[in-house]
Amino acid sequence: MFGICIYEDFYSYIYGKRIYIDKTTIKDIGRREWYSLLHEFVGALVVDRTNGIAIDTMYMELVELFPWIFNEDTAAVQDQLEKILETYRQARREKRIAKSGNDAGG
Repeated sequence: MFGICIYEDFYSYIYGKRIYIDKTTIKDIGRREWYSLLHEFVGALVVDRTNGIAIDTMYMELVELFPWIFNEDTAAVQDQLEKILETYRQARREKRIAKSGNDAGG
């Protein structure tokens, strides 16, 4: 094994959660990028408020749970979303690396 994964707890927290994205944020992101994100994060991004957690609400939870990753000074919703998704990508990468290391007999 390659040691403790920094993002393992984050991945456990975020996996299976749905992030609510409002129409304004979708417009700000742009149609092409929005569809790309939907494809990359299948099931994690929703447009129905009742089926997901608002970005700012989730971000504040993440600041409390993972202060070494998330900065409470990040105020813009689009920046918060970008940081959440960037961290999710990194957590996925670490999970794949750890899994491939375990599969190789390590």
